[in-house]
Amino acid sequence: MTNLVYVVTNRKLIKSGNLCEKVEQCLKGGADAIILREKDLPSQELLSICLSLKKVTDKYNIPLIINNNIEVAKESKAFGVQLSFNTFKNEKIDFKGAIGVSIHSLEEAIKAEKLGANYVLAGHVFE
Repeated sequence: MTNLVYVVTNRKLIKSGNLCEKVEQCLKGGADAIILREKDLPSQELLSICLSLKKVTDKYNIPLIINNNIEVAKESKAFGVQLSFNTFKNEKIDFKGAIGVSIHSLEEAIKAEKLGANYVLAGHVFE
């Protein structure tokens, strides 16, 4: 079994420096992928941050995954998109890259796999 480290961003937690610098530090430290998860941003601002981060992740040949915004993932040519289980199971997903699904139970994981998810993410941070 391979253990991978996917770093999920939250620029509001950065006390010094900026998001690109922190992501680069994570990549130097061995991160296997970056999930850009900045849910409060409008698409254009998210795309701008995404394109800056993509330069960093491309430099290290590490996948950049966009949380919950298929259009930004497409426009930036991101490696993948991370979706909620409900979005994934209820919508037709028009994306050619990797599709990850956030799950909250073993049953959701099994269903996501059956529906074609490339991977699932079970990272409960909140109750």
